[in-house]
Amino acid sequence: MSVMPPLPEHFNKDNVKLIATDVDGTLLSPHHTLTTRTINTLKALHSLRPDLRIVFATGRAPSGVHALENGGLSFLPHSLGVFLNGSVVLADVDDLGFAPAPGAPPHLVKDGKAVVLQKLMPVPLALRIIELAEEMGWTWVIYSYNDIIWHSDPASEGKWDAGTHLFAKIGEPTPLIEPLSSIRARVQSGDLGVSKIVVVGPPSVVDDVVRVLPTRIAETFPDKNEKPALARNIPEAVEVIIPRTTKATALAFVAERMGIDLAKVLAFGDAQNDVEMISECGMPVAMGNAQAPVKKAALSAGGFVTATNGEDGVAYVLEQLFGLNEASH
Repeated sequence: MSVMPPLPEHFNKDNVKLIATDVDGTLLSPHHTLTTRTINTLKALHSLRPDLRIVFATGRAPSGVHALENGGLSFLPHSLGVFLNGSVVLADVDDLGFAPAPGAPPHLVKDGKAVVLQKLMPVPLALRIIELAEEMGWTWVIYSYNDIIWHSDPASEGKWDAGTHLFAKIGEPTPLIEPLSSIRARVQSGDLGVSKIVVVGPPSVVDDVVRVLPTRIAETFPDKNEKPALARNIPEAVEVIIPRTTKATALAFVAERMGIDLAKVLAFGDAQNDVEMISECGMPVAMGNAQAPVKKAALSAGGFVTATNGEDGVAYVLEQLFGLNEASH
């Protein structure tokens, strides 16, 4: 790791009341694993500040929290999760006094945890995106809470292999197969709630999606408050996100419930869907491997660019900020 500059002066350990971190490309290594250094640093921090909550903020589904715990973070008894780019928040109901969200899945994801915030894509918008994707021949999947759903139209068979390989590459489960007519009917009826839609394919195809989709959607939904955001975190996929829903809006919900000012939040991120969170938190940190807009957002907000996720950039900041000696843990 190259020599890093000192942390900004306002990065004060006593000011940190909440930590929010992206997962892929940030907390996890390039191999999608937690390194020994990161695990040991978080253990040392938990011993030092057991009151300090960590929010895992990810574009993945809630099942991602199990991967983190199985990967070595089971010692964090009261972690919080922001999932699907802010459309779902998972929390310990008894610990923080959160109430289950109206209309949220009634089951607990694990003992003591429940969905306390859930937002769904408006039905007309979801149907229009599906219609447009079919018209343009794009390959798409629906994320509905923990499920990833792909239609089984024979015309899509050639797309299936590429998509399966992509999902395996990024560590997501293989999508469920459901007939297109069934997906449309269930979205229309509200039986299938849409958390986000992801269009996948070769980078050149995804380039076209990013160029075409906003204009075509605006023809039907001219109100800017109805327009979905796009997040392209990897070259082969673009996420279509619920309007006015980001990791930042979900984190603000969590912070408000906990009585914490966002100025007291230490936030880490690397990709396009982290920009708002990085911009709005008082102690923002961009990873060394972060996309340029994330680094710009962090520095513009008086933040810091740390080492890459391959160099344990999150652990480095926590060690420096809280006086955790790398060699001692």
